[in-house]
Amino acid sequence: MAAAPTFVTTLILTLLGALAGFLADLLGMPLPYMLGPLLCVGAVALGLPHVLPTGYSYPARLRLIFIAVIGLIIGAQVTPELFTAAPRLALSFGALIVFVVICQAYNSQTGRLCQADGV
Repeated sequence: MAAAPTFVTTLILTLLGALAGFLADLLGMPLPYMLGPLLCVGAVALGLPHVLPTGYSYPARLRLIFIAVIGLIIGAQVTPELFTAAPRLALSFGALIVFVVICQAYNSQTGRLCQADGV
């Protein structure tokens, strides 16, 4: 009987994420279909944990599908213009590398999470 609450919870969270992505797109946020659901569903998980079934986790197979879709969306943003802009972004890339190294030194798990999406 535990499958029914899990299915309903997964369906609701997925629909909330889709709606949040749509709203983030309307607001003009960067990466709206990644950041919108992240903020919305993250707020539910952190602010309203009592509404989720005990021990609930999003289904791993479905999560992997969404990670692949996010990868495609991000990859579609890589254009030749990005490579011509790379010299102007050198400071940002350098700061990102320093940030990840500091996080790795502070806490190895935090460092791994900083350097790899979807882990």
